[in-house]
Amino acid sequence: MLLRVLGHITAIILTGCAIGDGQTASEPFRREVRLGRDAYDAMRHLRLRPIQEVRWSWEKPRRRTDDIQAAIAGRNGALFIAAKGEVIRQFNARGEYVRTIGGLGVDSGEYQSADAVGYDGGSRIHIFDASTLQLLTYDTSGQYIRTTRVAVTPDYVGARGAPDGLITLSISPGEHYGDSVKGRLFAVSTRPHTKTRTIVVRAGAVRVEDGDLQPMRPFFMPRPVWNVGYDGSIVYAAGGDEYITRYDSAGQPDVLIQLAVPPVPVSPADIEREMARVLHQFSDSWHARARPYIERAANESPRTQPLFTDIVALNDSSLWIRESPITVADSVRWDAIAFDGRPLGFTMMPVTSHIMSGSMQHLLVVEVGRDGAPHAVWYTADTEEAP
Repeated sequence: MLLRVLGHITAIILTGCAIGDGQTASEPFRREVRLGRDAYDAMRHLRLRPIQEVRWSWEKPRRRTDDIQAAIAGRNGALFIAAKGEVIRQFNARGEYVRTIGGLGVDSGEYQSADAVGYDGGSRIHIFDASTLQLLTYDTSGQYIRTTRVAVTPDYVGARGAPDGLITLSISPGEHYGDSVKGRLFAVSTRPHTKTRTIVVRAGAVRVEDGDLQPMRPFFMPRPVWNVGYDGSIVYAAGGDEYITRYDSAGQPDVLIQLAVPPVPVSPADIEREMARVLHQFSDSWHARARPYIERAANESPRTQPLFTDIVALNDSSLWIRESPITVADSVRWDAIAFDGRPLGFTMMPVTSHIMSGSMQHLLVVEVGRDGAPHAVWYTADTEEAP
């Protein structure tokens, strides 16, 4: 999302925070952990051993791993897969197709897209359709239960599924904290008569020359990344700074982690590849019209890539943080951190692979299979001494 902010680009979330039903009083974190460069370099390498692969047929051809909206590990090895524009599918522990959850459409109990999926760890699945702003609840046998309307602000950025509903993010360009702008996380519950909780966070800003952000944001700009744990806790990373924050299920500041990830410079080759990738998305007749905006986006790119590009909270409370890809190696580093901030290790993965859910011993990854299509693979993570 592109935001005009008085000559700034909303880019990162800082450590200051406030919580609780719209209140703005600042609260300290219960625990603060700093993992310096020595701790980062000393992380043990995690070797991922494949356990099982789950394949399925696609309704639409030429799917990519980015098309997988959610892959959720359920009870007794169950697996729920949500892809863009397709109905959610359930598989058993042997990788066999079981059923669909709900159906596509506009009638009661149907959704047009599963933009965020939440799971309560037992018998309830929540599916958010951003096109209708509806949160649909089903049981794991595919039976429709209820629909909850979701109110979002005009500055809505995105949503993540939660055990009892949904977490949405909004960034308010008109509300300032000095050189920062205000962001809000809204916890929406499907439970009757439950009030929406609000976590207020500070959003940092990166300056550009005149603040005209339309119609294309600069390349390699940091984006906020966040995820929801099985217990309803929220983990939040800036993307552009070293801080990772965790809020407990009540929305209270819990753990603040500072991870000294070495910044990756943006090289001229990186910009050329990104320009070619973006230009490829336009038809030939639009190339001449789009090129000035693409060139401007390239010229206003920051000098370093985002430190964090994704974050996943697993069922064992471990956090997996995805750094920026190493373009020349077509790979990306994932750092594993315990819920209390202890480093667990790291692993390298292809750029197209994404950690989705599970635990350290039963890690669910979506990756490109031998047939070139996305598949889900279960791994177990074994630690070994870093080289």
